[in-house]
Amino acid sequence: MQFNYQDALINILDEIQAIARTGLNFTENPYDREHYERLLEIACVNLHQLTGLDQQELSERFAREIGYITPKVGVNAAIFDDKQRILLQKRTDNGKWGLPSGWVEVGEKLLEAIVREVKEETGLDVEPTYLLNVYDSKAFAPHRAHNAVGFLYLCESKGGTLAISHESTDIGYFEIEAIDDWHLANKTLALTALNFIIDRKPFSAIEINNG
Repeated sequence: MQFNYQDALINILDEIQAIARTGLNFTENPYDREHYERLLEIACVNLHQLTGLDQQELSERFAREIGYITPKVGVNAAIFDDKQRILLQKRTDNGKWGLPSGWVEVGEKLLEAIVREVKEETGLDVEPTYLLNVYDSKAFAPHRAHNAVGFLYLCESKGGTLAISHESTDIGYFEIEAIDDWHLANKTLALTALNFIIDRKPFSAIEINNG
């Protein structure tokens, strides 16, 4: 596999900004604070040059989110109709097709998060039935300045009315191969879920006991 220097630099800068933000949260030494602020400035300038993300926006976002810096946690829902078509939404942020998804809120359980996100984004009431996979996503994908850990759930529709939200411009059930313009790795997630409902042999499925 060919070594990607840009990805390596981004990973280094991401670690630098995380160290700087963690340090700013805990230090009481004004000299250390200056050093951490300078490290954060260096990271923002260079991340801007490497990713094209706005430098001021990066600085403001990092300044708002201090503490012990860890990856964000996201959930994704795979929902199929009786024709094995998957529910997809056309996202407003980039115009691409993806699964209903979102970030887990503070104090929220994973299953609560996936039910809430699906309801907010699609209008459907769902029940998570299987955890199909857990994956990581590197920082500085086009739409975010942080790395993340994601959970892919197979969900069953239990009611509600399908509708778009402020996060989508279109929504519906589709054959996976009929979609060309996918959001990030969502096609891989969709195929993982489809393979499971066909042969019940995914990479790592865990049945969920909702009782």
